[in-house]
Amino acid sequence: IGNFEQLLTATDPEVRSAAAKCVARSGGEAAAQTDAVARLLDDADWQVRHSAVHALSRIGPPGATPHCDAVARRLADEQWYVRHSALQLLARLGEAAARHVPDIAELLGDPQREVRQAAVAALAKVQENSTAAAIATDPAAG
Repeated sequence: IGNFEQLLTATDPEVRSAAAKCVARSGGEAAAQTDAVARLLDDADWQVRHSAVHALSRIGPPGATPHCDAVARRLADEQWYVRHSALQLLARLGEAAARHVPDIAELLGDPQREVRQAAVAALAKVQENSTAAAIATDPAAG
């Protein structure tokens, strides 16, 4: 994948966003760039934040799991695209996102329909994975 660290920290937000998109295209092969991409979740530019969430989603678990809390902070993003993508990633992270269920549930009242729909899907997936994990560790729980 090459060294994208320099591009991910460029001063130009378009370069940072493009670099995150390149990492996203590499998917799981980009695991070495996960921490650098995760730092972009707090970028001042919403398009960079969106690209970072998308890249982490493409990297997927387990690479994105350590950044679950940072992704959950994007649920309060002013841009609905970022909130929507963060919900989709949290759904993929499943049980790791269980502690963020209250934050996810808040988005059931989001003004953007796509965000509300993604919140429903994320709640279903996170709670399904949490229940499955509880049953796996304690069969009496099921």
